[in-house]
Amino acid sequence: MPKPIIPITIAYLVGLVSGSIFNFFPITVVAAIIVFIIVEAVLYKPNYPLAIDNPPVSPFSKGGQRGILNHLPFLFLVFLFGLFYYQLLSAPPAYNDISRYIDREKSVIEGMVYQPPEEYERKDVVYIKAQRVYINDRVRQAAGRLRLSIYNNNIKLRYGDIIRFEAKLKRPRSFWNPGAFDYEAYLARKGIHAIASIGEKDQIEIIGNTGNIFFVRLSEMRDKIKEAITNSLTGPPAAILLAMIIGDTTGLTDEIRDSFMASGTTHILSISGSHLGLIAVFIFFFMRLLIGLLPERLLLRITMYTTPTKIAAAITIVPVIFYTLISGAQVATNRSLIMILVYILSVLVDRGNEILNSLALSALIILLIDPLSIHDISFQLTMVSVLFIALAIEVRRRMTSEETTFPLSPLGRGEGEGYINSAKGKAITYLFITIAVSLGTAPIVAYYFRQVAWVGLFANSIVVPFAGFIIVPLGLFSSIASVFTGNLFLAGVNEFILNLFYSIVRLFSLIPFAEIHIPSPGIFWLFLFYLLAFFAVKRPLPNWKKIIFVGLMLFTIFAKIITARLDNSFKVTFLDVGQGDSAVIEFSDKKVMVIDGGGIMSETFDIGRAVLAPYLWDSGIYTIDYLVLTHPQLDHVGGFPYLLQKMRIKEVWENGDKGESIAYRRFAGLIKKKSVLQKTELSEMKAESRDVKVSVIDSLTGASVNDRSIVLKISNGDYSLLFAADIEKGAQEALLKYDGIRSNIIKVPHHGAKSSLNEDFIKAVSPEIAVVSVGYQNRYKHPFPEHIEAYEKIGAKILRTDREGAILMNINDNRININAYAEMRLKRIDVSSSFLKIIKMEADNVRKLLR
Repeated sequence: MPKPIIPITIAYLVGLVSGSIFNFFPITVVAAIIVFIIVEAVLYKPNYPLAIDNPPVSPFSKGGQRGILNHLPFLFLVFLFGLFYYQLLSAPPAYNDISRYIDREKSVIEGMVYQPPEEYERKDVVYIKAQRVYINDRVRQAAGRLRLSIYNNNIKLRYGDIIRFEAKLKRPRSFWNPGAFDYEAYLARKGIHAIASIGEKDQIEIIGNTGNIFFVRLSEMRDKIKEAITNSLTGPPAAILLAMIIGDTTGLTDEIRDSFMASGTTHILSISGSHLGLIAVFIFFFMRLLIGLLPERLLLRITMYTTPTKIAAAITIVPVIFYTLISGAQVATNRSLIMILVYILSVLVDRGNEILNSLALSALIILLIDPLSIHDISFQLTMVSVLFIALAIEVRRRMTSEETTFPLSPLGRGEGEGYINSAKGKAITYLFITIAVSLGTAPIVAYYFRQVAWVGLFANSIVVPFAGFIIVPLGLFSSIASVFTGNLFLAGVNEFILNLFYSIVRLFSLIPFAEIHIPSPGIFWLFLFYLLAFFAVKRPLPNWKKIIFVGLMLFTIFAKIITARLDNSFKVTFLDVGQGDSAVIEFSDKKVMVIDGGGIMSETFDIGRAVLAPYLWDSGIYTIDYLVLTHPQLDHVGGFPYLLQKMRIKEVWENGDKGESIAYRRFAGLIKKKSVLQKTELSEMKAESRDVKVSVIDSLTGASVNDRSIVLKISNGDYSLLFAADIEKGAQEALLKYDGIRSNIIKVPHHGAKSSLNEDFIKAVSPEIAVVSVGYQNRYKHPFPEHIEAYEKIGAKILRTDREGAILMNINDNRININAYAEMRLKRIDVSSSFLKIIKMEADNVRKLLR
């Protein structure tokens, strides 16, 4: 293999992927390995490179398949290394990991702040490497990492600080809903297995600083830059510049993020490959220009030893590394730095045209340093972007009939040679690359964000060079100068340019249907998309075949829209929204009702954005016929503002009470702004649907806001559900007079609180199933044990969202099918179990995967 890096990287990558699924499908992985060994034994024929009459064959030339076959044993060893390496790094935490102290009483913890804190308006988020734990006056050595949230505390922390604090450790937990972001796994990949929080009354003691002196000084420089920017700029210009220069995204509001997301340019807000790449290009061409201005004699002497291109490339290394460090050297930024340094190195050794080899080497280095990066969206997007840049250049050359070879070259056959290197050719090629990258990354964006921002095809052509060649160089220069002046240098110029930049982004985001939300395509559809892309560029195709291939590729992204709502059964889903309520009812005639919207909405988290909307989009739901707010407390209204922003709402039902939370004020304001039909009289609340009867319980005039909750009974055939909101004993007594209170299923009132326990009410409803919507390890200690016992006494089955996650009920032909998300998740398999047990568990996982 004269150019072995590509097959070696692929073998290693396949090994990592196999290692990641081994814990769930060990028999399948082992069976695949055995089949591979058998095939290898049959096909393998040694090819000795030293034999004159049997030279080595490149896998990328004619006869390349034989070249790869001749090296299968070595590639198989690389594969096994990847598999075992992944298993090693994903092993359970060490015996002294800080997570061992989870769920105990408060402990005194000591550790070092290992990266710059995230500073929000009401809280700071600090990442700590644990060193010691103090329990009962005993000191124990500790290791591992934890995430600490500090609320309303004025203490200023920085990188390297050794701090001591008292807190109760908790296990990170995701919201257990189909297709939800796995927050627990995300933190685990960062080595974080424990979280904690402290308030303004809790003490934090800084007992020293043991950070690397170089990084401490860099941290101090970042602080000075942040202070200069925040003192000189406000609003979007300050937030955008902080994000693009020092990687501080804490000032980005939902409005700013939504504008960039809708325009398909959200990648600009995180320092990654595009920023570093554009800075590298800017510095490179600037240095090339300066070198060209040198005296002719000096220039001739220099070119006797090297070329201006190599000098410019070598000089570029320094500012790119500096930008990485000043931006906080986050994981994604470091990965991008590795890719750029590898490419610069390839230029220095006259391999600048071998972009695929550079990409493969970069991926190999990154995954050797951190194999868990394969799960990181920034890694996936960066690799796919560069791959599609290479493929776009190849297709572009075929279109211009310019000769090219494989691997691809972004530089052409020579500077200034051929149409593709003319000014017009470069402009068209740039546009072609932008479209290719947008198309290539679309499936990944759709998979994670359930969105297709088609406007990005055009927006990125303007926004990316604007950011890379104007905002970042000017902002970086101004920021460095501010370290010495105390104020942002050229603040007025920066503000004008940033306002113009943000206006352009908003202009694109306001284009009708700029943001198209779709169900997340499954892994199968992603695989099919990239398989089609491979065959589409493998060889030149006539135009009609190109159109078919592109059409099929787009179909794979949107395919799930067709299948998402084919089921005509009556469905009820109790979502896991933490300490709050939210239920989605899908009627058989495709009408949708959402009862309550969960309760977590803060400056760092919106339950509507993170949980409700993704579930609805995955279900193919874009219109909500009835949005029901049972009462205006935060744990019921929190996610509704986002739904009002992003979805079509036909009617809003509420009890007429006014809430005091920010979420409720936004909710009320959006209803008025969008002129949504609002019903506050119970007698006006009528839902018409085939085969389903919706009854609103009236005459509830309780003294408390909880007792004035809207109570609904929904019936379908032989099954009925009672949504009892947060009603307490007073309202429950009133409900006993209602003739039709008996129901098969009840949403337990007020999360199972003690104040809502009424055994007469429970006996009157006499449910077969009692659903408790409650937060994991909530501070109220809901549900009240006696409340649960009261339902168990009458034989009701208890389902809790803090244990089972989302609860999905499908009612069809007077039959009910119940699935709890906890049972839908893939289960890790202990390979030390009996073989029959492993087979059974893997079969269950396969069924869950195919469901």
